[in-house]
Amino acid sequence: MKYALIIGNNKYDDPKLAQLKTPAADSQALAKIMEDQTIGSFDEVTPLINQTETQVRRAISSFLTNKKPDDLVLLYFSGHGVLDDRGRLYLALKDTQVNLLKATSIPSSFVADEMDSCRSKRQILILDCCHSGAFARGTKGEQKAITETTFEGSGFGRVVLTASDSTQYALEGDQVIKQSELSLFTHFLLEGLKTGEADVNNDGLIALDEWYDYTYTRVISETPRQVPHKWSYNQQGDLIIAKNPYVKRKVVELPNELLQALDSSFVGIRESAVNELGKYLQSRDPEMVDLAVASLEKMKGDDSRRISSLAEKLLAEFEATRAPKEKTDSSKTTPEIKSEAASVSKVITGDEPFSMKVTVQPIPEQAVIPTDSTLPVGTDTRQNIFFITLSICLIVYSLLVFTTARSLTSAADIFTILLGATNIFLGIAFLLKKEIPRNFGFITLVVSTVLYGIMTEINYFTPDFTLSYFSIPALLSLSSGIFFASQQETRRDIRFMLLSGFLIALSVAQIAIDLSGIFNTFSIIAALLAIATAVFFLRNH
Repeated sequence: MKYALIIGNNKYDDPKLAQLKTPAADSQALAKIMEDQTIGSFDEVTPLINQTETQVRRAISSFLTNKKPDDLVLLYFSGHGVLDDRGRLYLALKDTQVNLLKATSIPSSFVADEMDSCRSKRQILILDCCHSGAFARGTKGEQKAITETTFEGSGFGRVVLTASDSTQYALEGDQVIKQSELSLFTHFLLEGLKTGEADVNNDGLIALDEWYDYTYTRVISETPRQVPHKWSYNQQGDLIIAKNPYVKRKVVELPNELLQALDSSFVGIRESAVNELGKYLQSRDPEMVDLAVASLEKMKGDDSRRISSLAEKLLAEFEATRAPKEKTDSSKTTPEIKSEAASVSKVITGDEPFSMKVTVQPIPEQAVIPTDSTLPVGTDTRQNIFFITLSICLIVYSLLVFTTARSLTSAADIFTILLGATNIFLGIAFLLKKEIPRNFGFITLVVSTVLYGIMTEINYFTPDFTLSYFSIPALLSLSSGIFFASQQETRRDIRFMLLSGFLIALSVAQIAIDLSGIFNTFSIIAALLAIATAVFFLRNH
């Protein structure tokens, strides 16, 4: 679902705040285009024009409440942005009094806190403010009204766009664009949507980054006195704002270099080309997808069994991912979705030529799969080679600890060698599984595990190996465990809670490896946590 709260204020009771010309028109025009089913197609748009501070404050809080993680929320404000004597930004409303700024306006910290409390991981804040430097007493004229930290908060899945970032005034339309009744910034925001010119890659969809880039370029081309700005906080994937109502005619064809590679006499080059075709299957352009499918169908007849098998595999995976979507689409009943289904060309059947001119029909927004976490929470760990290998490492470690504690020397020797090998293989599994996040937690986990595996093997075959070296992977394990424990998502997933406990206990044992009492105690604790962690990973929670 897509929601928008559009706030505009151009009338002020306090004579110290100048009356503005454009915010009401800005807000009404933006609300209209967001509601337009051929462009913005937002599910719910709420305009607030010249309302009091209390009404707007409650509206913002209500707007950001009870949203789902995959909902897209857009909060827009047009009006005065005022700085206090400490350089803090406040949004001025109809009844704002400059002498009572804290009590009668909305501080940027309130907006940031409300966005932090919102469950949505797709948040957009747009500020078209006249940042008045008149109230920034004792500050330099170039003081920044908005910085990277102003609306950062917890900063997950949030993007902030501003008309300007300093104490300069955001220019109103009639100062630069005579025919426009809108502010310069909002004028180009709307122009990019209404004309479809913000759809830079001409795929029929206007992403947030495309929208901002278009507006930024147009604003600074009109005047160097106003510089828009954008801050992104862990933005995940494209945020689709609107559809392009005027998709241009284009020639849809695969790159010539790729076609030449598919016809190469070298198997390795053809194999690389087939893998590249697999990437085109993920395109948002249905015609490009159909061309990739047609090419893969052709490569199924390649005289190299390796190439033909690869083409068959890619097509099978594509069909498997498309089948659930087609089943879901069949339940849709709106005319727009039916039109979408009817517009898809059937290149694979041979009814259309391999390279062709087409008119791309307006298509509805494709869902952006939100990423709620820096952890792969919710994935099927029972079928993931990385988590399977990690579980084996945990089980082997626990067996090594228990056999060593019972002085079963022969069994302990076997598990020592096996632990070193499985730990090293975990690094290989990490490289193979691209969907495992490349963040600090997983990188330190894998590096520490591989180092621990290598050192375990060296220690077994080299009796005089210095045990203090084990403190290096131990510190990495400790860092990884603390990282996972610090993530909000970890507290909702017992698998990563147990993994965090194991890593921390293991690091304590390894750091105190020369202190037998501490080493033995924390080794047992780590072994027990290792078994529990492996069980939950293999059960998939």
